[in-house]
Amino acid sequence: GGGGGGGGGEPSPEAAEEHQREEDASSQRSFLTATGAIFLLIGTVSFLTPLCDVLSLLGLPHEGVGQWPCWMIIFFVAIFATICFVLFAVAMIWSCTRPWAALVLLGVSVLGNLLCTTANPLLIMLWVGVSCPILYWYFEWYPNWCKEEEQDMPHWCQGIGPRQLDFDITHWGNSYKVAGLGVMRDAKTLIPEGAYQHMEGLLG
Repeated sequence: GGGGGGGGGEPSPEAAEEHQREEDASSQRSFLTATGAIFLLIGTVSFLTPLCDVLSLLGLPHEGVGQWPCWMIIFFVAIFATICFVLFAVAMIWSCTRPWAALVLLGVSVLGNLLCTTANPLLIMLWVGVSCPILYWYFEWYPNWCKEEEQDMPHWCQGIGPRQLDFDITHWGNSYKVAGLGVMRDAKTLIPEGAYQHMEGLLG
């Protein structure tokens, strides 16, 4: 009985493909999340900016703290609103797989939403000053410390996962292409074969 094929530990093609898809998805997640946040910020600014004109037409004061122009206040409100919404959305997505990390993001998001509605710059700055150290400690400093000290990470400390984000436009473009191919593969059974091959060739 020679020839005991040495491929017993080889993963099946389906398992290898699924693993590759998971790798692709995790590597592109940061780019897609950042893209969504950018579009959300642009939409929020576009939605709120006309309020300055409405206040002006009604003869109401449309300047906030000191002599800051209305558009600047709108811009900063949009930034904080976008950050809070993105944190909330990620918390909901993580709630089943990383509940403790989701709880941290949810707490920061809810507190930010509550304080931002007060329009008090001191309270908003307080939220920024408290939230940034908490997020950095939980997602960056403490996991790195456990790794350096060769300590087991406690169950309540759940990392943010693999992430890479830079300003190379080709990486952003590749993330959209990989995400598009992933969506197409998931919907392959719903797309006619000829149309699927055509779209796959375009995304190539």
